[in-house]
Amino acid sequence: MLPPRAARSGFTLLELLVVLAIVLIAALIGAGTVQPYLPRFRMVSTAKSFRADLRMLQSLALQTGRQTRLRLVSSGGCDDPDSWGGGWVMELGDKSVNSGSWDILPPDALADGVDDDQSQGRVDLGPDGAQRARGICMQPWDTIDGPGADNENSLVFTPRGSLANPVTDFPDGYIRLTFTNQYAARQGVVDEMEVMVSAAGWSGLQSNLGAEVGEGTVGASLSSTKN
Repeated sequence: MLPPRAARSGFTLLELLVVLAIVLIAALIGAGTVQPYLPRFRMVSTAKSFRADLRMLQSLALQTGRQTRLRLVSSGGCDDPDSWGGGWVMELGDKSVNSGSWDILPPDALADGVDDDQSQGRVDLGPDGAQRARGICMQPWDTIDGPGADNENSLVFTPRGSLANPVTDFPDGYIRLTFTNQYAARQGVVDEMEVMVSAAGWSGLQSNLGAEVGEGTVGASLSSTKN
């Protein structure tokens, strides 16, 4: 009588190759499906990061009793769909009103009077920036005079959490900053996300496609939920 056959263990080389081929095909199909949505994901994520920076500065003003400001530094070359970029700086003032000096975050100038560390306060969306938000362009903004002297192109929060900017900076009730999906622009599609900021310090997001973005997970889809 023949001895019983030993129990089989492991996989043959052919079986492994078949599995790898299936995984590779699935990955390629998935990449082709997801790829068109990645630029929109980055645009929504960048706009939400901008809003998060505004809310952080608002909270910092409330906590410290001093002014804070988000200073717009540059827009991208948005007319060229192959270009992207933009940038802003976040700062803490030295007074509750009419700050004379500004400390780029993190706050460190109080210790020795020198703003040595600026690692948390600078945002650069361009190809050479730390964020490198490829394909996302910050549009040039309307005139922002800012409160008092030397606050042009700045949103300045008071210790009460409202903006100190003059009423002329809110032509329709809001300061508006717009981020553009340049990948969509190359396809002839206008896909933009707008950050709206009121004088009271409220901030929200709105797509040019007609829907507001809710507080849920960032993604390609939009909801009609108000912020």
